Amino acid sequence: MRKVHLLIAICMVFVMLVSCGQGTPPAQNGKDDTTPNNSVDADKPYAGTTIRFLASNHSWADTVEPLLPEFEEKTGIKVNIEKFELNQTAEKATIELSSKNDTLDVVYIRPMSEGRMFIENGWLEPVDQYWEGDAEFDADDLMEAAKDAFTVDDVIYGAPVTTERQILYYRKDLLEEKNIPVSTTLDELYEAAVKLNNPEAGIAGIVSRGAASVTCFASYLFSFGGQYQDGTTSTLDTPEAAEAIKYYGKILKDAGPDGILNMTHAEVSALFAQGQAAMITEVDALYQSIADPASTELSDKIGYARFPAGPAGSKPINSCSFGLGISAFSKNKDAAWEFIKWSVGKEINAKIHAAGAPTARESAWADEEINTGLPAEMVEAVKDSFEGSVGVDRPLTLNYPMVRDVIIPLLGQSMMNGGENMEELIQNANKEIQAVYDSYDK
Repeated sequence: MRKVHLLIAICMVFVMLVSCGQGTPPAQNGKDDTTPNNSVDADKPYAGTTIRFLASNHSWADTVEPLLPEFEEKTGIKVNIEKFELNQTAEKATIELSSKNDTLDVVYIRPMSEGRMFIENGWLEPVDQYWEGDAEFDADDLMEAAKDAFTVDDVIYGAPVTTERQILYYRKDLLEEKNIPVSTTLDELYEAAVKLNNPEAGIAGIVSRGAASVTCFASYLFSFGGQYQDGTTSTLDTPEAAEAIKYYGKILKDAGPDGILNMTHAEVSALFAQGQAAMITEVDALYQSIADPASTELSDKIGYARFPAGPAGSKPINSCSFGLGISAFSKNKDAAWEFIKWSVGKEINAKIHAAGAPTARESAWADEEINTGLPAEMVEAVKDSFEGSVGVDRPLTLNYPMVRDVIIPLLGQSMMNGGENMEELIQNANKEIQAVYDSYDK
């Protein structure tokens, strides 16, 4: 089994900063040491158990945290939740799982990033063994693409909790002022962005991520007919991928705001919410930051549409962004599953979804009552995005950080160049990425 030594070594640098406890020796037999407490209440077999949940500062975890008393009252299981910035969570989880720390029970995972390494290294317990035959949990209601993100050799190692699709948010009033129709193609999007760009008024024609742009660029890439890879072969040097790279740089150079190169999802979301951009291509999972009335005074002026079509059609990402996994070294696997079953179950899932965190259950998107907290136009744009979408949003590799750190500067250079003179840069980047695949994935 392949070991990703480099990532573990990098993560160890952070242990003094982000670690909150020392590892303890793993259980000798690797089995669940939880003892059902039937003497107290047959409905609470694990009452008195405490589980440790390593989470992130993210909408799903932020929404479920105040609901934990309900779970503790229902099961008698206490949940100690620890939340960190996304990358810190991944670093801490890598450190603890690699050292077989048995005090970690449930971990919040990005399946297409660190999740692949965790599965490959045998650090996660299969979860489909728990939900099989459980009609109440109803695993068939979870989106197939979301479950696929956690599946290796037909075994599922995580319960998907959130999904996200990239859509077009736009200012209806600004488009109407200039008699510009909602863009249905990327050619139309460029034309509209340039017409709407008004630096003197402090309004950019469009924003999209500059930094951390790999996932948001993916919809552009796929819609041009490109791919990040074909198996373990990097394909960023294909004509289709090259055109997507050039387009992304050109539209943000010609119609984006100053400083776009270093803007993360939080910064571009705030820019649009503050009225400093006419359009933004972002994921629906960030609705609360972009268009919710609690975040912007412009919510009634914001429209929503499916991601515009490129030469290959409209192919927005429709990916599982986060899920819950059970540590293979946990002493409390059954109690950990009880928490996952509760938090991913239909009742709590409905509360989380209604609060604005797009979940992985198909029933949630189909229920008008659950979606009353979201604009009807947005719900329709999201549902319209299911068909023809792509279930991945980044290169799939055991060393995603190294690949990411090649792609982001490449896209940044395209933004600086306005999409011009990119051929040699693309070829060189593709070679660097291929070297990563050759070292870690073959």
